Order: sequence, then C-alpha cells, then structure tokens
Amino acid sequence: SGTVAAVDTATGTVITSFAPGATGVEVTPDGVTVYVVAITDLFGGGLFVYDATAGYGLVGSIGLGMPGPMAMAPDGSRVYVSHSASWVDTGYGAGFFPGRSVFVIDGATRTVVAQVDLGASGSNWSQQNTPGHLAVSNDRRRLYISVPRLAAVAVADVNTHAVVSTTPVTSPGAIAVSGAGPIAPYVINAVDDNATYASTGGTA
Repeated sequence: SGTVAAVDTATGTVITSFAPGATGVEVTPDGVTVYVVAITDLFGGGLFVYDATAGYGLVGSIGLGMPGPMAMAPDGSRVYVSHSASWVDTGYGAGFFPGRSVFVIDGATRTVVAQVDLGASGSNWSQQNTPGHLAVSNDRRRLYISVPRLAAVAVADVNTHAVVSTTPVTSPGAIAVSGAGPIAPYVINAVDDNATYASTGGTA
C-alpha cells in the first residue's frame, strides 16, 4: 500500500499504518523513533521521523532529493541514506541527475552532518558513482556501500566520512554484516571558544 504497518507482535495484528510513499524503514534500538525513507512526489522525497510513543506521529523530516536505501548505526546514533538522484532544471532541459554520495544524519539533532562522496569519472550523468544499499558494521567503525557502477563495495570511515577501501563485487546489491564487538566511540574534535562580550548596562 506504500505505507509502513506497525504490527503488535504479541497478537499479530496491525496497530496502525503511516508514512505514505515509504520505501524503507529503520527503528531505533529503544523502539521510540522510526525513520522512514519515502518518495513524496514526482521530484523526490526524503527522510521522515515518526514517534512510536505518540501514535506514530510525524515529528521531523529532511528533504534529500530522490533518496535510496538506508541503514542505521547499531546504537541508533546515525542514519545513512543513499542519494539516488536530484531533479535538475538547467533552463535548457530538466531531469534527474544521478547522486554520488551518502547522507549522514545525526540521530540527536536529526540534521545532515556530513556526506560520504563516492566520486565520479566525469561530469556526465552516466559517470556518477551512485550509491546503492548500505550497512554499518556492528562496532560502528565502518559504513559499507554497494556501488553498482564500479562493481564494488566501498568502505567508508564513519568519523572522516571518507572512502578507505573498495572490494570488487559483481553486480552488488543488498549488504549484511556479521560479527559483534564493542561499539567504537566517535572522534570528538572540540576546540576552545574565543569570544568577546560587552557588559555595559548589565551582567553578561
């Protein structure tokens, strides 16, 4: 039906349906937040955030052009969404131009904090390394990205958001990871603020 159905696993009954246009869904480990990739019109869609504790009401959204497959970090701290394409109107013509990156969404702020750029062999539409399916390692260190054009799976570092290696795979599709281990911390790059202020007229 193009929606997400919430099912009570104890009774096997559908509680409600939500998120029209849904093409992918992920749920945070605490079961509170539901992320849905959805196509909302002819020009694309984005990532939509629903609250499972409030009747699956919509609490946020991020426009991402034409979004593709998504994946979530094991602890729900990051959501990754493939950028399949963007609608481009040059004035001489219009159409979808293939994407070449993966959006990185922070689970706390629900904003795009970075992009993993997969590059291209040129500016032509057919030369873009468009991402496919995604998976995050269980220790949260690596993001795996299928790249059909390159016939490979790219591996990106979740802190630098840079591709660190590629593995040839014929016609790569969906990805799954195995194994376990302690979740690696994100690198915090904090610096002291240098600010000035005026206390004229009162206490700063």
